[in-house]
Amino acid sequence: MTSVKQEKDGDRKLYMYKNNPYNASLRQEVIIKRRELTRVALLNREKTQDRRLQDRNSSRSVVTIDTHKARSNGDVLRMAIRDLGWREFPFQRRDHNCDVTWHAISFYDQGEIYSGQVNKFPGSLEIFHKVNLFRWLEFMKSLFPDEYDFFPRTWFLPHQYHDFVSEVRSMNEKKPKHKPMFIVKPSEGSQGDGIYLLCDPQQYNHNNGRYHVVQEYLSDVFILDKFKFDLRVYVVLRSLDPLEFHVCREGLARFSTVPYEQPNSKNMSETFMHLTNYSLNKKSSEFKISDKDDEGSKRKMSAVFKQMERMGYDIGLLWVKIEQMVTKTLIAVVGEMKVEHQAAIPPGKPGPTCFQILGFDILLLKNLDPFLLEVNSNPSLSITEERETPTGGVEYAVSNKDKEIKRKLIRDTLILVAPKNKYTRKRRRHRRRRRREEEDMETDETSSKSQPRPRHRREKAISIRYTDEEDGGQQSSKSIFEESDQKSQKFVRNETCRVFIQGEGEVHFSESGPSSPSHHSHPSSPPTSSSSTKSRKHAVQDTNSDNPDHLPSVFSKLWDEAGDEKMEEDDKDNTAQPQVNSDQSGADSSDDDKEEESCLREIFPSVYGESYTNERILEKLADIFISCLGVKGSMRLGPTMFRLFARKCRLNNKGITNAAVDILYIDMQRKWEYLNPDRTAGLCFLGFVSACYELARRQFYSPCKHTMLEAFVAYCHDNMNSLEQDNAAGRARTQARRKGKARSSLMLFPRSTITSLEEDDKRDVLSSQVRQMTFLEEMTAFMGGVNKKSYLNNSRMYDDLMYN
Repeated sequence: MTSVKQEKDGDRKLYMYKNNPYNASLRQEVIIKRRELTRVALLNREKTQDRRLQDRNSSRSVVTIDTHKARSNGDVLRMAIRDLGWREFPFQRRDHNCDVTWHAISFYDQGEIYSGQVNKFPGSLEIFHKVNLFRWLEFMKSLFPDEYDFFPRTWFLPHQYHDFVSEVRSMNEKKPKHKPMFIVKPSEGSQGDGIYLLCDPQQYNHNNGRYHVVQEYLSDVFILDKFKFDLRVYVVLRSLDPLEFHVCREGLARFSTVPYEQPNSKNMSETFMHLTNYSLNKKSSEFKISDKDDEGSKRKMSAVFKQMERMGYDIGLLWVKIEQMVTKTLIAVVGEMKVEHQAAIPPGKPGPTCFQILGFDILLLKNLDPFLLEVNSNPSLSITEERETPTGGVEYAVSNKDKEIKRKLIRDTLILVAPKNKYTRKRRRHRRRRRREEEDMETDETSSKSQPRPRHRREKAISIRYTDEEDGGQQSSKSIFEESDQKSQKFVRNETCRVFIQGEGEVHFSESGPSSPSHHSHPSSPPTSSSSTKSRKHAVQDTNSDNPDHLPSVFSKLWDEAGDEKMEEDDKDNTAQPQVNSDQSGADSSDDDKEEESCLREIFPSVYGESYTNERILEKLADIFISCLGVKGSMRLGPTMFRLFARKCRLNNKGITNAAVDILYIDMQRKWEYLNPDRTAGLCFLGFVSACYELARRQFYSPCKHTMLEAFVAYCHDNMNSLEQDNAAGRARTQARRKGKARSSLMLFPRSTITSLEEDDKRDVLSSQVRQMTFLEEMTAFMGGVNKKSYLNNSRMYDDLMYN
């Protein structure tokens, strides 16, 4: 009978006996029912406590991830979480932050994050807008024209509209027959929204109130199967300080749906020919969906590379160019990202660490030079695609290509940022494998006879010699590893104690049975149970053996824990030996090998860290800018702090006056005021960089702009470091002077306090060394330049002050 039926039955009986509340049977049933409910409540409470304890223990060892703001990323993210065995919190964790918090749009999707990691950097959404991104690239191109030539010529509208008109006029005058084509992109646009082509600047729409970038249209592009395509390369930005990022070896190739032709006035409005955005081409009737990697309007990047390699192109050189492009692009924007990061997470305050997945859209020219189209701070991680049903409707299905690429991308990214003190799937599988091998070593006696004992790569093999006490403790002169058929061999039992190094300072011993035959010893029958019980044995450690043929009684083979290569060689040797449960262990080893193959490859700083040291000049300027900010969490430099920056860098020694500094600040603030939509007072980081460039041009001029700006930054760094060292030395001297001294008195001259009990003392107040003085006398002594020491030591001056 269920609990509901029991309650209804009890209520029915209570209603029947309501006229007789003192019925004995009814009271007994009520008591039994209350006891049963109490017992059930106690059981539920115990289960709840056990569950909470289990959750608490699991949270200490299992990585937790908050996905309540994942949105469209949730499907593939949950697949990766299941692969790793992590714990998901789809409705936000209430007690404290999870180890990883996943946002779909911005760092500010969720507030009050004080620990863990977030998959977005503060301000990345605005930094990677097209106008801001290409402005930094243009600035770096002015410093390094040979390095930053991987993006088309760009103008920022509407502020550079007149420059754009004059440039187009000059281009038409040089080549009257060939009219160049331009592409207009909204700065904050996505999914191909608002993109169009124009050949006349008058066709630009001024009335939409949006910022745009206008770029020269790249018409000489690489075509595959008569279609234009671009590449989506995924990059994982691991950290800013130190700068570290990884590139994914797999990506997507997105094809247009109309065969490509050179742009002209007739086909310039053909969107499905000139644009490769998936969100636009999926609306085309020619859009093809295929599960094969090298077919369809969306293909795997590796499949496209294989097809190009069969055509005779050097894909290795192409990939190197792509990695260099990614490195240069991130170096150009990392300075502003540092400024945004310190504003959102000031140093010294608790906050999360950040990482982010970026999507680079790259177009290939005919000569196989990659050109950057844009960088997406929120690349699509959705694995669904629209498919047309036979009835003409639309249904959403899982795309196998997106699933394979993005699932592995997110999984390897999570492994990369996982906390080191918690176990991921790979670490737990390694522990299970070690535990299984330990259990295999404790197999039964028959299996140890037929098969050699498996050896673990971290074990210490210790052989122990046993002697019989009935022989007076006499030890056999034969070694346990020596072939012998003598009768005394039955008194010697060779056992091996396997030692596993589980952690620092922690050793685990597991004693196996009689060892199996090996190349060291002759196969012999193990001692019987009667012989083992008849004689009492104990271990004797023989460290000083005069016989060179004898091995020591306790023989230990130490393995180098730090040498991974040696362990791998030992593992290779062990694979040649038959092992217990070899099929299962082989399957586990293959799984481990598969999981160890990551799709991410670190390219900075491991590959290109030393090659692009000079290009990191914006990071140095960002450090100077952050050090001069007056308020923590601020992103703008006020006039007072800009003047302080000039004073710290000792620019007056170079002939720059304070008035020139103030005028320069006002000019730069007016120039970049349109970048401040909130009308916040102060100079932004881009304005600060422009001011530094102008100061360098005035006092550190050089034909090479990079050398000029580098000399200015070095001069500022040296002066700021010397000033900091002087301040530190001054603080040290002050502390040393005050060390061990009492707190100074507030009075100009210390006074003696005489109580009524001390009036009869033989020392008169007037005859004491420190005598009472009036305020006028004290001020007279002070204004006359007489300090305390000279006043006490010079009696003549004292008499003049007191009696004249």
